[in-house]
Parts: sequence; structure tokens; C-alpha cells
Amino acid sequence: MFTSFDARGLVQAYNELAKELRETYKVQVDKRKGFKNKAAGIAACDRLYKVIQSHIKERTMNDNVTTETTAETVASKKKARKAPAKKATAPAKTAKGKKAPAKKTAKTNGASGSRGRAPLYADTAKLKVNSKENPSREGTFAHEQYELARKSPTFGAYREKGGNLKYLYWFADRDQVTISGK
Repeated sequence: MFTSFDARGLVQAYNELAKELRETYKVQVDKRKGFKNKAAGIAACDRLYKVIQSHIKERTMNDNVTTETTAETVASKKKARKAPAKKATAPAKTAKGKKAPAKKTAKTNGASGSRGRAPLYADTAKLKVNSKENPSREGTFAHEQYELARKSPTFGAYREKGGNLKYLYWFADRDQVTISGK
């Protein structure tokens, strides 16, 4: 097929075939500037041409399979439309004829309906700050949390003011805050 081309024509033909492979079929093929001899150029162009032909053949086969499956899915959808819809069931009733209470889906372990673990201490537990100076560096979130603990008389008050329990427990582990009462 490529025997009638001269050396320059073979390079152009090869680069055109490589461009088509790169853009259409996403196959990585580099450009060529020349070939060792005319026979090598013809062989390289033939290889690329055969690769393109195999991609075209594969694509037409995939298109045929797609049209067959599309026809099958259309037929199955028509059957599904003809099937009668199931009726919705009425809510369960108790023995006295009243509706049963709705089931809760989310666990509520913490106080005030929050999700997650329950706090380690009751809201009435007393907080006592052990040092007058704030041990955390000024301007940090830990510094703010320590000041919040200092101003809160109880565990519940600390939580209501937006205190982060992780920091309070951290201060308690280091004996900077004492929490008394469970």
C-alpha cells in the first residue's frame, strides 16, 4: 500500500497515522523525522495502518453489542411498565388501634440528643482550675479552652459555652483542671 511513497511521503504518512491513533484511539505513538531506509518506513506505516484497522473493527463490534443490549433493555423496560405496581402498606397499629411510634434511626448516647459517646462526667460535676496562669500559649485554641474552663463552675456549663471536651480531658490528664463528681 505504501510502496509508491518516497522517503518524505512515508514520514508524512506515518505521522498522519500516528496523529489519528493519538487523537481518536488514545494510543501513544511518537512522531518520526525519518526512517533508516524505505523498507523500514513502509513496514512502520503498515504496522500503524493495521493497528488503526483493528481499532475500527473493535469499535464496530462494540457498537453492535451495544445496540443489541440497548434493544434488550428497552424490551425489559416495556415489560416492567406493564407489571402492576405494588400497593403501599399501611403503618403498623398497636392492639388498641393506635399507630405504633416511629423507630429512631440515629443513636443518641450523649446528652441533649447529640450523636456519639456520652460524656465521662455528669453536667453537675464541678470544675476546679489548679493553676492561676494559663499553661497554653496565648492566641491558641487551647488557651481559649482553658479560659473557658476557668470561667465555668461545672462540666455542663463548660459544654453549654461551647467548650471542647477533648481539651478539658487533656487538661485533666495533666492535672491543670480537676473534675470532681461523676
